[in-house]
Amino acid sequence: MSGELFHSDGSRKYLTREERTAFLEASRRFPCDVETFCHVLAYSGCRLAEALALTADRVDLKTHNLTFETLKKRKRGVYRAVPVPPSWPLCSIMSTTCDAPSAVRTEAVTCTYGDGPR
Repeated sequence: MSGELFHSDGSRKYLTREERTAFLEASRRFPCDVETFCHVLAYSGCRLAEALALTADRVDLKTHNLTFETLKKRKRGVYRAVPVPPSWPLCSIMSTTCDAPSAVRTEAVTCTYGDGPR
């Protein structure tokens, strides 16, 4: 069922543009690491586990690529590069808003969502 828009139960698999905008707007109320994590999910289309395993050495702000280890393949060492728009907000989040976003580090992280809105 690859490439299908709906699950077998009839529910949609993907967010609409309006839902994605609302999701990203809501992410601004949380600490920078959560906001960054939300942007990675919204703009890359990666799986949760892939976003949690993303490390700083796999974020290339010059070529606008994120490199994810493909966890669905059930074997280690399979990677895919995902292009993100040059105007992607993560560039400004990483360089101005955050001193050190914890969703993108040099090692894999366990992400916690904190106590709620900032």
